[in-house]
Amino acid sequence: MTERGTRARWTAAALVAPAAAAVFTGATVWAAENQPVTATASTPALSAPAAPVVDPVVTQLRKDVLTARKQVADLSKQVKALKKKAAAIASGTSTRTYTTSGTNRPSSSSSGSSSTQSKTTTVTKAVPKPAPKPVTPPPSNTTTGASG
Repeated sequence: MTERGTRARWTAAALVAPAAAAVFTGATVWAAENQPVTATASTPALSAPAAPVVDPVVTQLRKDVLTARKQVADLSKQVKALKKKAAAIASGTSTRTYTTSGTNRPSSSSSGSSSTQSKTTTVTKAVPKPAPKPVTPPPSNTTTGASG
């Protein structure tokens, strides 16, 4: 028949096995998350704080950002000027600037130099808005009466 101690051993094993598995799992998880301690050389104490090290990539990016900001400022000025022109066109007045340049030569022969003269003339005149074109329906098919 069966021995009396066999039943007690299986009962103890049934209770201890899950506890051992939990301890093994916990130890494995802890080992995976923690790095082993390595021997590091002791860092000497600095007598004066060192200047911060600046990454050259960061310096280049800062320059690029400043350049981009200047470009944005220039473009916003151009947008404002174009909006003013568009508003003037929409209101019916147009401002046009003509620049003429010519050579003005003196008539005396003692002065041998020539000067260049530049004139800027601003002309403002009302530009009438064109009349809207009449809308014509598409031609219809004579046999079926369908359009297109």
